[in-house]
Amino acid sequence: REAGWGRAQAVRVAPAAPQPTAALRPQPGDSRPAAVDFSGFRRLELNARYSQRRDLPLQGRPSYWAATGRFFLYWQGGLRRWAICGKQALDAARQGQCPGCACQLDPVHFSRPSRWVEHVAG
Repeated sequence: REAGWGRAQAVRVAPAAPQPTAALRPQPGDSRPAAVDFSGFRRLELNARYSQRRDLPLQGRPSYWAATGRFFLYWQGGLRRWAICGKQALDAARQGQCPGCACQLDPVHFSRPSRWVEHVAG
């Protein structure tokens, strides 16, 4: 298999089961989930629960983090899409750059069904 970007055929996103932790509750009037479960990526480490971190907005929107802290989901403002990225690229995302190891192809909120691509090693 060659390295590069490839379509992720079976990515599914589901609202995570409610957690008893107050930090995971959505703000009043916010219908978007405070946590979502991703599955279907070939890179298994991307398949995880991503929980909202209102204390760490990136490019004007809240970011969502995997429990391991190794990956985060964020809005790429310049490209107007959501992407998943490794923690090592956090500073680049803060500076408005658009790093990512998986990204959404459709212009909808990431919690809605959409197409994704992911970067895979050869």
